[in-house]
Amino acid sequence: PRARRAWSWLTSDLKRLALSAEDWWWGSRWCPDVQPEPEGDRDARVLGQAMHLRLMSGEAAYRSRYAVKPAPTLPSRKDIGAMRRALAARGVETEMFEKASVLVDKCRDAGVRLKEDEYAVFDLDVAAGKRHLSTAFAARVEATAKLIEASPAIAPLLKGGLTEVSVFWEHAGVLHRARFDKLLPQWILDLKTITPRPGQDLRRAALFEVYQRGYDVPWALYSEARSAAARLAAEGRLVGGTRSDRALAKRMLAVAAWNWAWLFVQVPNAAAGDAGRALRVLPVLPGERGASNPAWNAAASRLHAGRVAFREARSRFPDGAPWVEIQPAWTPEPADWPYRMTDEVLQ
Repeated sequence: PRARRAWSWLTSDLKRLALSAEDWWWGSRWCPDVQPEPEGDRDARVLGQAMHLRLMSGEAAYRSRYAVKPAPTLPSRKDIGAMRRALAARGVETEMFEKASVLVDKCRDAGVRLKEDEYAVFDLDVAAGKRHLSTAFAARVEATAKLIEASPAIAPLLKGGLTEVSVFWEHAGVLHRARFDKLLPQWILDLKTITPRPGQDLRRAALFEVYQRGYDVPWALYSEARSAAARLAAEGRLVGGTRSDRALAKRMLAVAAWNWAWLFVQVPNAAAGDAGRALRVLPVLPGERGASNPAWNAAASRLHAGRVAFREARSRFPDGAPWVEIQPAWTPEPADWPYRMTDEVLQ
């Protein structure tokens, strides 16, 4: 039913529901008049999603879904001087008056990438449905992947496991869905990109992002999803994948002692002109999931608030009706007006 489908993707929106159910609805895919995201937010999301796929699913999966725009510095078939310089760098000799067509053949034989050839492949990839990734974003993704894969502290956390594992479970009559980028025996990893203000400490910026963007809600929700997955696995209710995949998932979900970690990756804000930001990766481990941890209490409280707001709004608005709020008429008291406005009136 339509209502159950709506509930199934509620998981990523709970933090917004906790603030205002009506505001959430008008920004959701269920609103027919939904507005596109601002360009900057969409760019940041593209970079974050590409990093997620490259780090969690590997290079092959990343290449299968993203087409990288060719670098503008590649030599062109129309630029004889550029082709000569590229061939000279490869130790290939050229004649003074060789035709462009001969130089093109030499470039291809020597493995020199030509701009027109690369754009032809890029256009085919985009036409085939791959997402477009700029040269700068692709370089940032690869640099981040190499940094993390070379880290003795982080690299072991990414090895093994299963990618893109979905869990479906019910809570208080509402169907939930969560998808693990990578299911690991002892960790749930959540990769986040971050751009601190100039001079701002990365640790403080990361904790502020957790609070401001509601990253603690997935911590609570995915923890519940993992417990639900363990219960479903014990009941033999795993579907999809190969038999060995299901056996591996069952073994991993049987591990009772596991932890949550955010991996914050510092990225530049191109719109603000700070492309020179250093590449930094900060793992943040929020600690135990229990009443003794104030951060966990706050996360669980926000998750609960989002669920309550959703259920209450569902009871007020029938299927297909817009979620609107008409507040009662209000007559402000003198103290309610902005003080600058009342000062000007008094003068």
